[in-house]
Amino acid sequence: MTGESRNIVSEIWIIDDGSGKIQATYRMPKVLIEGLKDSEHRGSIMLYDGVEIPGQFSEYAMRDEIDQIESLTLSDYKVWREGDDVFVYCEIEFSNAEELCSFDLIPEIYVKKEGDTDFLEQDVCSEFGMDTEKSEVIRVYKDYKNTFIIHAPRQITSYNMGELSEDKKTLIFEYNVLSADECKSAYEEDQDDTLRVEW
Repeated sequence: MTGESRNIVSEIWIIDDGSGKIQATYRMPKVLIEGLKDSEHRGSIMLYDGVEIPGQFSEYAMRDEIDQIESLTLSDYKVWREGDDVFVYCEIEFSNAEELCSFDLIPEIYVKKEGDTDFLEQDVCSEFGMDTEKSEVIRVYKDYKNTFIIHAPRQITSYNMGELSEDKKTLIFEYNVLSADECKSAYEEDQDDTLRVEW
């Protein structure tokens, strides 16, 4: 992936030594930001390269959080506007994948080793706090997708959601944000919201 995705994306590359990188793209409608400006959160809006974004997605806020986690480094950051949407992109390099769970802006990622098996767990079926029955919400978010991509250092031997690449080293799981409830129930009878991958 690059910083030009039109989805909400979390893409992670893991190397056998536990290092790697994450590229994350946050897509948000401009109408949402305008709504924040008219609420008690108006002071949290920041201007970056001429684009208004919520303060928690600013480079300053990301660096402030990442600087508290020793193994993480913010290596790239971009903001752009495209039509009615605003995008924030970041690339984070890490030397210890087990510390990724401490970074709050990406759905929680846990990377662990048990014997000869490595596994990753990530919360994927996030509720977005929207009334998905409202026509305005449907109009704004109808083509929004939440995408999770895992690049493993070896062939993936087990997974519970998504589609595996031909070389079995990459897993992609994606759903429409208006269907987060279906995301939970489509794969696990207990409506689990965690993507699990082993290699």
